[in-house]
Amino acid sequence: MSKTHRYFILEKKTSPKRVNEEVVLDLGPASMQVLSNAERDVLDERRRQITKGYDAEHDDEHVDGEIARAAIARIQRAMGESHYSASPTAREKLVDGVAMLIAEIERLDRAKAEG
Repeated sequence: MSKTHRYFILEKKTSPKRVNEEVVLDLGPASMQVLSNAERDVLDERRRQITKGYDAEHDDEHVDGEIARAAIARIQRAMGESHYSASPTAREKLVDGVAMLIAEIERLDRAKAEG
């Protein structure tokens, strides 16, 4: 049986209307929800990417699905790993790729909100 973790999701929002305001997402009772290891790892990876400079400002420089295409390439490399199901590096690449897809979805949401 896989282990689950309780996880608070906090993020920094920066926009012309809201600058460096900390937002706690309400995910259910007591703003807490049980996430699987995979979900937790993907969210942790996205936060790591942001701290390394792959933040909204950086991501918004990419257009026409560049981030999504890079994420898909990363996922395809994971699928090509020899002994795929037993490869820890394949899992890491999948986590990284899914976190990149989240970045692309966030970018699309910002672009739509800006109109």
